[in-house]
Amino acid sequence: MNTAPSISQLQLRAFIIVIAIFVLTKVAYRVFIEQPLVEETLSLLIKRDLEDIRHDAQRYLTHLEDINYKLVQQNFPEQAVPDELFLALDIDGVFFIDAALNTVVKKGFNHLTQQPLQFELDDFDRFPEHKRLFLPRSNGQKFMPTSGMIQTLYGPAFFSSAQIISTLKEGENNGYIMVVRILEQNFLDDFAKDGYAQLSLNAISKSVNPDKLKHWTDIPVIGRQNPVNQLVIDDYFDKPIAILTVTHTTSVVSPWFDERGFIYVGILMLSLLAWRVWAIKRFVTPIRALALQIKAMSENLKLEKLNEDNKIAELNHFAESFNHLTTTVKQQASKLNEQIYLDPLTQIANRRAFNQHFTRQVNLLKRHNIGFCLIMADVDHFKRYNDSLGHLAGDEALVKVAQILTGFFKRNADICARYGGEEFIMLFSDVSIAFAEQQMNDMLASMHEQAIEHPDSPTAQYVTLSLGACFVDGNKVDASKLQQEGVIALADEALYSSKEQGRNRLTIKHY
Repeated sequence: MNTAPSISQLQLRAFIIVIAIFVLTKVAYRVFIEQPLVEETLSLLIKRDLEDIRHDAQRYLTHLEDINYKLVQQNFPEQAVPDELFLALDIDGVFFIDAALNTVVKKGFNHLTQQPLQFELDDFDRFPEHKRLFLPRSNGQKFMPTSGMIQTLYGPAFFSSAQIISTLKEGENNGYIMVVRILEQNFLDDFAKDGYAQLSLNAISKSVNPDKLKHWTDIPVIGRQNPVNQLVIDDYFDKPIAILTVTHTTSVVSPWFDERGFIYVGILMLSLLAWRVWAIKRFVTPIRALALQIKAMSENLKLEKLNEDNKIAELNHFAESFNHLTTTVKQQASKLNEQIYLDPLTQIANRRAFNQHFTRQVNLLKRHNIGFCLIMADVDHFKRYNDSLGHLAGDEALVKVAQILTGFFKRNADICARYGGEEFIMLFSDVSIAFAEQQMNDMLASMHEQAIEHPDSPTAQYVTLSLGACFVDGNKVDASKLQQEGVIALADEALYSSKEQGRNRLTIKHY
C-alpha cells in the first residue's frame, strides 16, 4: 500500500513548520533581543525620570527661596496678603514669624481651588520641633534659607523659610518668612509631563516598611529596574510622611502576543492560505487532471497521449515520458497481438483470431440479418508430402497455400485463417451463394496454376485442396437459434464429403 503523503498533507506539514519557525523566532527575539533591550531602555528611562524628579524638586525649593527674597524686598508683612499673590506665585500658604517666634501674619489659600486653608505649622506648643524651621543657618556671611518637605493637614507640602534681615550680611533679626506649596496630584503631573512616568502620592500604610524603600531624592543606580517604583518622601525632620509611586506604563515590556503580534499572525495565515490556493491552482489541479486522465485510460483499457502543453515544465516532462511509454506499450501490445492472433508460420490469422471474427459475424447476423459463408480447406495428402519431401518443405508449402488463399480475402469483413495443421478456415460476409461458390472454384484454379509439386499425391502432381462450406442466409435463418459450433460442424461435414468424392473439389451445405 502506498503511504506517500499527498500534496495537501505536505502543505499542512509546511504550514505547521512555518508556524513553528515563526513562534521559535518570536521567542528567540523576545528572550535574546527584545527583553534585554527593553530592560536596558526601561532602566535608563527610570533613571532619567527619577533624576528629573529630584532635580525638579530641588529647583522648586530654590524657586520658593526666591519667592521669600521677593517678599522680603516688598517689605512684607507690612503690606496685606492678597489672594492674587497666591495665584501669581503658585503657593498655598504664607507665614510671618517675628524674632520671638510669634506669628504676625498667617494665611492659607489654595491657589488651585481658591479655597481658604488652615495651617498649624506655627503651633509650637503642639509641634515644638517646628521651631527648627525658623532657626537661621549661617554659612560664612550669608544666612541660608531652610527648605524641604513637611506634613500638613492637607498632606505633604514643600516649604521654604528665610530670616528677614536688613542686609545680606549679618544684621538685626526682623523675623522670618515661610511659604508653603501643597504637593497635590496636579503638581506631580507637572513634574511628570516631560518624562515617561506616572506619579501618584499615597499615605504610608501599615503594610509598607519605609526603611526598605529608596528616598525620592536618592540618585538611582543604573541596572535592572522595575517598571513600578515606590519612593519614600521624608519631611524636614527625616520622618517618612508619604509614598511616591513612579509607574512607567509606556515602557513595560509588551505582551507576547499583543495587537501587532496578532496582526502579524493574521497576515501570515492569510499569506499561507493564499499560497495554498495558488499552489492548488498551479500544481494540484493539473496533477489531478493528469491522474484522472490516466485513471480513465486504465478503466477503458485504452491508452491515449497526455497533453504536453502544461504551464509546469515538470508536468510536461512527465507527460512526454508517459507518451513515450504509451507508444512503447502500444508497439509491444501490437507485437503481442501479432503473436496472439497471427499464425507464426504462415503469418496469417490463427484460430483464436478467427473465433473472435466469427463471433462478431454471428452478432451482425442477429442484429442486422447479415449472412455469411464459412469455408474449411484441407491440403490433400499432406502427410505424404512431409514424408516424401520433409517437414521444411511441408512448411514452405503451407506458406504458399496461405498466400494463395488470403488473396481472395481483401475486405475487413472477410477473414482467412490457419485452423490447425494443414487445415484453413475462411469466411465471406454478406455474399451470395453463387459468389461464394465462384470464389472457391477460383481457389482450386489458383492451386492448379501455382502447381506446388506433390510427387506422392494420388490426386494430382501438385498440391490440391478439398473445400467444404456452410452457407448461412441471413434472411432465412432464425439467428436466435444459430450456434457457431453447428456452423463449423456443417462445414466440416461438407469438407469430409469433398474428400469422400475424391478430393480437389468443393462441397456447399446450407444451414
